[in-house]
Amino acid sequence: MIYIIQRELPHYRIPFFTRLSKFYDIQVLYALSSVADPDDSTFKKIKGWFPVKSNPYISVLFSTLSIIKNKPDIIIHEMSLSNLNCYFLPFLSKLLNIKFVFWGHGYHKSDKSGKKNKIRRIVRIFLHKLANANLVYSRGGAEFLIQHGIDKKKVFIAWNALDTTNLNKEKSYSIQLNSDGLVLLFLGRLIPDKYPMIAVEVFKALQAKYNTIALHIIGSGPEERKIKTYINDHSLKKVFLHGEIIYNTELSHIMHKCDILINPGYLGLNIIHALAFGIPVISVNDGVKGIFHSPEFEYIDNTPAFFGSESLDIESFVKICSKFIEECSVLEQAKIAANEILKNISMDSMLKGFQDIVNFVKPDI
Repeated sequence: MIYIIQRELPHYRIPFFTRLSKFYDIQVLYALSSVADPDDSTFKKIKGWFPVKSNPYISVLFSTLSIIKNKPDIIIHEMSLSNLNCYFLPFLSKLLNIKFVFWGHGYHKSDKSGKKNKIRRIVRIFLHKLANANLVYSRGGAEFLIQHGIDKKKVFIAWNALDTTNLNKEKSYSIQLNSDGLVLLFLGRLIPDKYPMIAVEVFKALQAKYNTIALHIIGSGPEERKIKTYINDHSLKKVFLHGEIIYNTELSHIMHKCDILINPGYLGLNIIHALAFGIPVISVNDGVKGIFHSPEFEYIDNTPAFFGSESLDIESFVKICSKFIEECSVLEQAKIAANEILKNISMDSMLKGFQDIVNFVKPDI
């Protein structure tokens, strides 16, 4: 049996774990979920302790008794210095002769920024060295671990993929847009780090130049009220605020209508969502204004599917978007590139990463 232990069960990860369960006897242990708990024996909700309400990442998951009782062959555990289980489960696993794997980014964004948080880095590398093997989302994460002394043979990549099997089969519902207009998309939490207000301001500037343009905003958060006020104050038309959308069917209805993802700030898993629909991405380049994107950025960096700005200036983004409107071939080539990238980060490639690491630590399972 394989235990997969993580603080939260994201809705987008359920299809992958369900697929993985067809190859291995797995048990996914989690304490929090963004959706209703799955009615499936593969998933088991456990108790957790979250001492800081404002920061649920600081946690202890009560998985120890289950581990001692069932003695799984392998434990695959999320790597998070805020999850206190990371500090003792590697030792317990060794005591019980259980193979232990850390799964995560491989590095923290502060490592990319050059900030000298030596203590955090030393602790993280120390923990990674305790594991029998390590699973990361990208080559960048793998290279970071190897550069810091982790045995190359013990580092594996499982590309961070989403289940896109049924997305493009869904029929889009009718939204009142001009068919010849450019449709922008902001996707993600409406928080300052992602700069959703800049996306709205860029849209306002573009709409003054090109009438046939629209903006969809998918997400919720503290910036939502400010955005609504701005839209009303400037009487903006063709701006659609959808709030948070969890399910693929609802998401696909909207994203089928969109041409470009414009997320001026921090990029994360929204990159994968965009690629799933052949949507190119506009944002700042990695490192601009202290903004360092997640490992998924590696998938689009230096490709025709990404258009980067060297500043957060409105005009900089307006120029990029104008290029799509005035030169249709640019958008066409960008969409082709997005579709090509998706082929390399499919669920199959993610599954292979898991299979490779299982075969390495426990080939007879």
